[in-house]
Amino acid sequence: WSYDTPATVGTKMAWAKSQGLGGAFFWEFNGDTANGELVNAISNGLK
Repeated sequence: WSYDTPATVGTKMAWAKSQGLGGAFFWEFNGDTANGELVNAISNGLK
């Protein structure tokens, strides 16, 4: 990863939930791994 890791994404999703936000977005898939670790962190963090 060049910027975010699954741990930092999890922290950001926890903040988004605490603020009552309805979701999150990302710009492109290029920064993620082939098995989608960052996308999974977003999904799991918003559940």
